[in-house]
Amino acid sequence: MAGPIDSLSVVHYARREGWVFWEERPKAPWPKYLASCKALGAEYVGVYLSEEMSSVQREACLDLVRLLPVVEQRTGPWSPRGRPITFYVLSLKEGGSSNEP
Repeated sequence: MAGPIDSLSVVHYARREGWVFWEERPKAPWPKYLASCKALGAEYVGVYLSEEMSSVQREACLDLVRLLPVVEQRTGPWSPRGRPITFYVLSLKEGGSSNEP
């Protein structure tokens, strides 16, 4: 899961094991970082975009969305303040193509 710190609740409520990444950018390029997650058993990546994110973090997350096939995407008023949040579920499984959000 890539997004703000409150993304922890998304992993919890999805009832899946997972990791949350909320830094502005990984130290390694996204493809290398994702390969290490996949090697640990990850099959999907969740990306959580909210107004509370910095522009740098938001752009880093959108870079991630452009790299992987989108399985699901939704937007709704799900923030604690009722503000819009957009989430993406991306596939790390073989096949598929990249996207433009």
